Amino acid sequence: MSYFRKPLHILAKPGDVAERVVTVGDPKRAHLLKDLLSAPRLVNENRGFYVYTGEYSGVPISIAVHGVGAASAHIVFEELRMLGAKIITRFGTTGALIVQLNVGDIVLATDASYYSGGIYSQYFPGNISLSAAADYALLKHVEERFAKRGVRYYVGSVVSADRFYVDPFAFAREWTSLGAISVEMETAVLYVLSKIRGFRALSVLLVSNSLVKETGYPTAEELKKYTMDYGDILLEALASFRV
Repeated sequence: MSYFRKPLHILAKPGDVAERVVTVGDPKRAHLLKDLLSAPRLVNENRGFYVYTGEYSGVPISIAVHGVGAASAHIVFEELRMLGAKIITRFGTTGALIVQLNVGDIVLATDASYYSGGIYSQYFPGNISLSAAADYALLKHVEERFAKRGVRYYVGSVVSADRFYVDPFAFAREWTSLGAISVEMETAVLYVLSKIRGFRALSVLLVSNSLVKETGYPTAEELKKYTMDYGDILLEALASFRV
């Protein structure tokens, strides 16, 4: 566990955070997803890291905002673990790197590549690079739920990059040659911390745009139906997964 025992940003009390957590980058997505829970209550709003805790099918689940990028997300993942989380999932958006992916598809991230340096170098001495991979049992369980609902999904590698405004075509060429199918910003740090801190992790990513074909950038409102439908599947999967 971390050297720190008391969270400095998520000011929740012991028992406020469930063992099963869905994290999101956009606060608007958290406000939407909380309505899928029974009796959701706001247990933190400090620093804009909103955390709601309620129940799904009688099982306690929390929904938490992790912000944008690894630097913000690692704080939330660390503190959720301090507060008792045993499963931390990320339900976010991702940009397609392959033409087969369309807006509205789901990517279940088996693993995530990341750049050395930045937040990662703070955890590893020297030239160590830790494998950033999902929990296999959790991935299979969630995949079965999406398959059962007839959702179009892909299982594969992603790349987590803190660079947002870059040449999309050059970036896509670079990373598809290395096997990545989509890009986002937080999965790698989630998976790395799951190994260090001892919790199960999985990223379930909604394709919101493409770096290899023209799709535009749908608004949160335009993606709302996907968010609610897929969020419901993820919550059902978590509620039925044994911690």
